[in-house]
Formats: sequence, C-alpha cells, structure tokens
Amino acid sequence: MQPKSIDFAVLFPPNMNYEYFEGYESIPFKPEASGKCHLPTAWWLAEISLLAYEHPGFVKWVLRHIKASHLRYFSWDTTQLITFILNEYCIVAFRGTEIKSPKSFHDIISDMNINMTDFYGMGRVHQGFKLAFDETLDPKNNLFSHIDSLLQSGLAKKVIFTGHSMGGSLATLSAAWYGRAGHEQTPLYTYGAMRVGNEDFNAYLPKDVFRFVNNGDPFPYLPTNFPKSGKGKNTYANHGQVLF
Repeated sequence: MQPKSIDFAVLFPPNMNYEYFEGYESIPFKPEASGKCHLPTAWWLAEISLLAYEHPGFVKWVLRHIKASHLRYFSWDTTQLITFILNEYCIVAFRGTEIKSPKSFHDIISDMNINMTDFYGMGRVHQGFKLAFDETLDPKNNLFSHIDSLLQSGLAKKVIFTGHSMGGSLATLSAAWYGRAGHEQTPLYTYGAMRVGNEDFNAYLPKDVFRFVNNGDPFPYLPTNFPKSGKGKNTYANHGQVLF
C-alpha cells in the first residue's frame, strides 16, 4: 500500500477525491472487545468516520465496494449519520461539523453551546451536543429503534459507534444511551472529539472507549474548565483511553 498524499482539502470534508479503504482486502474487519484498542478496527472506523461526511449516493457506492449492506442515512436539523452492516456488525457513524454544508450554522451553534445540562439521569453533559443527540430520539425516525430492528432480524449481531469531531461527541452520548437502555456494552471509537460530560456521565460509558487525538489539536481538550474548578457536577472530565 502506498502512503496516502494529504492535501489541504482533506481538512475540510467531504472530499470525493480521497480513496476510501485503500488496501482493505489485507485488513479484515474483525473487531475485538478485549479492553484494548484494536488498531485494524481503528483504521476501518477512521475511514468510516470520514465517509460519513459524503453524499449518500457516494457513500452507497463506496460501501458496495467493501461489501457492506443495508445503508440508511439519517438527517435532522443538526445531526446527520449513517448506519450500515459490515461483517454482522451494525456500524453507527455520526458526521461531524461540516463547514461546507448549508447546515453548518446549526453545527457551530451546537459546538459553542457549552453549558452543561442533565442527560437523562446519567450525569451532566454539553448542552449543545445533548440537544443534537435528542434528534436521534425522534419518534418518527428513531435511530435506536432502527438499530434494534437490525439486531432482532439477525442481520447484525453487534453494534459499534464512531464519529469524527462533533460526530465523535454525539457517538459518545449514543453509546452511553444505548448501554443504559439495557443493551450489551458496545465499543466506541472517536476521532478529534471534544469532551462531552462530567465524571458521573463517564461512569455510564462502555469499557472500550478509544479517543484518537491528533497531537497539537486543541479541540479534544475542549470545553475547558475554570481554574481550580475541582470535580463539581459542571466540570468536564476526560473519558476513555486517549491515543495519539
């Protein structure tokens, strides 16, 4: 596999010139839930998190190439995501802040709304992200009902949440919600995601939480806390295992 050339356009997805899943045949998608980061899985989910920014038609074409199936695209005012099945896993990939989109205003407002609020009795979290997450509970277009239907049909046996930037933060909220609803804990891989909640919230996250951070990127350390803020209920806490 040749090293990929990175240009300025990659920083602002979508970028349909990017070659997704290059060399995937030599890297089987076989996630391991061992409490340790599984690097092949991390590579797959990084590609998927980037793919989530693309147009649904292009996503469908790419997924057909890697033999994935049952693509579904969810879109509300702020939150967009894709779900599909790959090797009996239901992949749930949230799109992050996309500055090229007409909806970017909603994303930016959500990013900046850093006040903390209650998250259904599971600690306190970033208010903007919580409001964006709430869209997935839409009775007429409910993400979690769709996931349940895939599992109950036998098409998928397990679930993985992932996302980049704000998408990673929303994936974090979703993993906590999914586990609290009585489901088996599911792995969570995020890329460049901001902090989401306080220590009480973090206690509801699955054990396999891997936060990939590009060294020097300040966003994964936001929102910041006031100096000497201690460990109060409105204090953001780091979560999961950070990998650079």
